[in-house]
Amino acid sequence: MQERTEPADFAQDVARLLQMYERAMEDAACLPLLLAPVSCRPSRWRLLRPVSRLPRVTLGTRMLVVRHVERSLKALERHCNLREALEELSPDEARARAAIAAYRRSLPDIHPVLTVISFFVPALILGSVLINLVNVVHLAGSELTRASPRVRASFQGISKESISLLTGGGGGDLPRQISDAFTLGIAGLGVLVLTYFITGFVTTRPFASAFRLKRQLLCLADQTELTYRDCAASWFVNKSVGAYAQERLVFASVGKGNRPPERSGTS
Repeated sequence: MQERTEPADFAQDVARLLQMYERAMEDAACLPLLLAPVSCRPSRWRLLRPVSRLPRVTLGTRMLVVRHVERSLKALERHCNLREALEELSPDEARARAAIAAYRRSLPDIHPVLTVISFFVPALILGSVLINLVNVVHLAGSELTRASPRVRASFQGISKESISLLTGGGGGDLPRQISDAFTLGIAGLGVLVLTYFITGFVTTRPFASAFRLKRQLLCLADQTELTYRDCAASWFVNKSVGAYAQERLVFASVGKGNRPPERSGTS
């Protein structure tokens, strides 16, 4: 269990946490745009280490790091504001709050819309290819083959409105598109659901690599000797060291226990 930090050390602990965040931010900014060779699992055999390095998707990693930092600092700043409202804010906490506010203002702007589109466009292409295969292999007989154009139109309509909704365009026609999908019949609706399941899994599965890489950068943020290239990504899946350990220390010092829960999609 983390020992409770004395109030006089709060600003120093926060400053240390901000330094770790900055290290993770710098490492995330230096990542390749799309792919980076990352070791999957630690290997005891030196000859096998080059083979264990596989390309991992890095798209979205920087966004995840920024969102993680923003959510944690926002929770800390909210606590300090509450202490000030109750006239319990110490000078040390006031210095920490000023540092937190200054660092939050320095965070780069992130554009989740671009990340969303980058995953939806391949899903749309893959889904259209899968639906067109119905005409080639005649999966469920002539009835399904005749329904293929309607299934394709429904898939494209729902996808278009979903992208519009996620990117702030409204997506007002999405309920009607979903309602129309139920008129495709059992076979057509089954193909539509299966298509969304396959495309969703195939196109979002690489996003897990970005989430793991985010955890790896934060775990390595308390030192400068090692980088993500020197460690296996799988080791950090259930580890909570580096910046995570410092977060626990800081949040414990304000009586909050742990930081806000981590989410793979937004944290």
